[in-house]
Amino acid sequence: VLGRTEVRQTVAKTLNTSGLAPAAMNSTLGRVLSRGIESSLLAQAVMGWLENLESSLARGPKAMRTDLSLPSSGLGTGRVEVPRGTLIHTIQLERNRITDHDYLIPSLWNFSPRDSHGERGPLEHALLGTPVADPDHPLEIMRTVHELDPCNTCLVVIEDIDTGRTSVANAT
Repeated sequence: VLGRTEVRQTVAKTLNTSGLAPAAMNSTLGRVLSRGIESSLLAQAVMGWLENLESSLARGPKAMRTDLSLPSSGLGTGRVEVPRGTLIHTIQLERNRITDHDYLIPSLWNFSPRDSHGERGPLEHALLGTPVADPDHPLEIMRTVHELDPCNTCLVVIEDIDTGRTSVANAT
């Protein structure tokens, strides 16, 4: 993404138009902006894909045909970007049968604790310094959690280190 000119230009234009600094992208607002930017870029890409499809269709049905063959055994991994992040599926095939299927869902990436280098996960990073007006109803935190779009039920535990008070809220 860092090397793609159209992405860099769209992000820069969005930040400039909004009057925001690049650091704003590391926030709930940044997550919303990122989705809008991605949607805009995808809409532009779709137009190109449709043009390619139309030119292929004009060449006839054989231009659209792809012969596909799979080995009887092997390991395959597929990755796709979905609204919550990266989704990865890995399938083991033996004698034309699936013997193992594993997946990593975006929530595992987004809601993970610190990694092996001590770096915070996306949610922890996004929540740093978030002011909470009412710990019993942490609307500010819920907005950020919902922007990361968890596909699992989770609880938000708020620990106030100054008062020692702990509050729990359901994030679904």
